[in-house]
Amino acid sequence: MRNKLPRPAVLAAATVSIVALASGLGGSAFADAAQGKKHPESPACVVFKDLPEFVTSMDYHDQAPAGPSVGDFGFYTDEVKDASGAKVADVVGTGRILYQRETDGHLIIHYNDVVTFANGSKVSAIGTADVNALIGGAGVSQALIGTKGRYKGWYGTREWTRVSQKEALVTMTLCKDPAKA
Repeated sequence: MRNKLPRPAVLAAATVSIVALASGLGGSAFADAAQGKKHPESPACVVFKDLPEFVTSMDYHDQAPAGPSVGDFGFYTDEVKDASGAKVADVVGTGRILYQRETDGHLIIHYNDVVTFANGSKVSAIGTADVNALIGGAGVSQALIGTKGRYKGWYGTREWTRVSQKEALVTMTLCKDPAKA
């Protein structure tokens, strides 16, 4: 059975919440978003701060039993935009609910994303998250590694928080290897 799943980063934001997400444009809440600014404390780092990310497509597979459960998975594409609505990056990813934690019954999901910036640079993001906590507003942090272009070999984090079933707020920080800076 196919359903639509949310993500930010959507499976990320939504897979996260496991609800369908749709695309949209950033609003005034993101007026202070910075795009690829040098990190003030480390010139060897670049920060994409508080940018809206919207799901543009989602293909969610609800495995038995019906509803969010171990084995459910989805594929998604997202767009990251700046405050003016210009595209900063595209995200293509997958999410799969891996297990249900025995201690509290929460579902744990694994995300694997490829972020392609407008300049063609690519980074890979990978991580796990507590679906129940995400729905409750907790943020997610994924490891980033540059794989192509300007950010090849750089590393950092991709952090996002679900804003709604249709969007997430994302900050990506990438740093050069100090040995190569």
